[in-house]
Amino acid sequence: AHCRVVQGTVREVKAEHTPTYTTAKERQGIQAINVKSCPICRKKCGTLFVVYCTFFIFVRKVIYLKKITADFAVSTMLVIMNQKKEILEKLAFIRRHKEFASFGVKEQEVSYNPCLSEEDIKEFEHKHCITLPDDYRTFISEIGNGGFGPGYGLLPLDKAIVDFKLRDKPNISLNEKFPYQDSWNEEWITSFNWNEGYPETEIVNAYISTAHIAGCLQISHFGHGCTFLLVVNGNEKGHIWFDGRADYSGLVPKLKDGQRISFIEWYVTFLDMEIENINESLTNSTTA
Repeated sequence: AHCRVVQGTVREVKAEHTPTYTTAKERQGIQAINVKSCPICRKKCGTLFVVYCTFFIFVRKVIYLKKITADFAVSTMLVIMNQKKEILEKLAFIRRHKEFASFGVKEQEVSYNPCLSEEDIKEFEHKHCITLPDDYRTFISEIGNGGFGPGYGLLPLDKAIVDFKLRDKPNISLNEKFPYQDSWNEEWITSFNWNEGYPETEIVNAYISTAHIAGCLQISHFGHGCTFLLVVNGNEKGHIWFDGRADYSGLVPKLKDGQRISFIEWYVTFLDMEIENINESLTNSTTA
């Protein structure tokens, strides 16, 4: 039974939750306890007890949330450590067998630039009003800020915001959203008669404007001015796109098994392909 208040006095109080009401129960003529709904049993209990229960629930929720946060942090750290170990092992294999690698790999230094500090990354994010995708953020802070990678390698963060293929080397606006969700190219590309010359300068300038790649980092130069993009702002955030506008082939999302791919999926796929090429070359060299 709970607190029962009748005509301003406490006639019977048999509180389930605490013995501290025992003294009050046995007294007659005491002014009624202010009665409210208990958050635990949903019945009527004294104000002090309601406060106690509410505080207890709050503390329990805080402890539970802290436990979830701690478990998630540990799980995330294990994933990061495993990814780092996997990537470094693959890199070591490619370095040992560089002479059997593809031409592009042979032209690169098989190593990474020094990592960025957490402070440097936060400063960059604050300056451009963005947050970097988690996997890329982990890569530049735990593995390397650019270095060995697809095409001519991974560009460091400070150079990934510069559109190097344009004469005035403009910065890409990261605080604006990437404007595309599907493959894009200008319609006039397919109808233009390339045998008669080239498009007017104004048309070309509009086509290669950095406005088309707002919200993106140019993380790698593939060749001939074409680049790999990592979207950091917009609906496509975290996905890799290919910018082929230097060859008039537009913007295309990179896919694997028909699905968009993240930075780390794209990068590990590149390493796996190189290892496969090396193993094939090693097999051919032993059977020759």
